[in-house]
Amino acid sequence: ALEIKPDSPNAHLNLAKLYFWELNRPDDALREAEMAVKLHPAYFEAYNLLGEIYLKKGLSEKANLCFNKSLKIKSKQPEIISILKVAKE
Repeated sequence: ALEIKPDSPNAHLNLAKLYFWELNRPDDALREAEMAVKLHPAYFEAYNLLGEIYLKKGLSEKANLCFNKSLKIKSKQPEIISILKVAKE
C-alpha cells in the first residue's frame, strides 16, 4: 500500500500496527505511526498507537501526551480515558 500511496496516513498506521502487534518491532512501529500523524495531524487512532508504543518503551510521559492529544481530537474514548486514569494512580 505504501508503494502505491506513500502519502496515505492509513497505510502508515496499518504498517505501524503490523510492526507493533504482529512483529514486535516497536521502533519501526513508532516511525510509521509518527509518519501517520505527520500526514494527518488529527488522526486520533495514530496518537493512540503512539501512546501504546511509548508505554511499551517505558516512556509514560510521552505516552500520556499522545493519549491526551487523541482525546482532544475525539473525547469519547473510554479505553483511553481508562488508560490515563490508571497511569495517574
